[in-house]
Amino acid sequence: MYSSKILFLFIGFLFLISFSDHALSQYCIGATEYRVRRPNGKELTEKRFKKLRILSIDGAPREITDHADGRTGIYYEINGKNRFHEIKKKNRVSFIFLPCGQIGDMSLEYDGIVMNLLFGVEIYNSNFLIQALPFQGGTFRLTNLKCIDGNPPPRVDNENRGFCIVPSSAWEKIEDETEVEADSPIRELLRKYG
Repeated sequence: MYSSKILFLFIGFLFLISFSDHALSQYCIGATEYRVRRPNGKELTEKRFKKLRILSIDGAPREITDHADGRTGIYYEINGKNRFHEIKKKNRVSFIFLPCGQIGDMSLEYDGIVMNLLFGVEIYNSNFLIQALPFQGGTFRLTNLKCIDGNPPPRVDNENRGFCIVPSSAWEKIEDETEVEADSPIRELLRKYG
């Protein structure tokens, strides 16, 4: 009788180990959306999308590609896992950062103007729409993720569908490179483009 209990526990232990990546990892849902604005403040449309160039995302050069399933986005591998950030171009240009809404930084160029954005959004179970500033030269940091109504972002789970619009007033311009962490790739862009 004890041998069958020990065998059962041993098999359960092996099962847990074999699926530990899934059993012990954090599951998250949610996304972060950022809609690009032109210098005049109007949302960037598909017609003007060709003027937009991605210099980097999360500290490394990235390129916009078309995926076999017909979606346009940025595909890359980080820490052995595939990442995909979708770009929606219907009516207006939006970046949808997946998985879990994570985005550290992004540098864009539009019509010769370079704009560096420090999001700092870690794994978060909420859906964000981060309102953009008009496209302009410089480096900008998102200071908080409070919703436009002043409340903290709601969580997404099986019963709640959290959604938070973060106002453009949450962005602040960084004037001095010492305000950026020493090991941040944005520091080099700040030196190069101001």
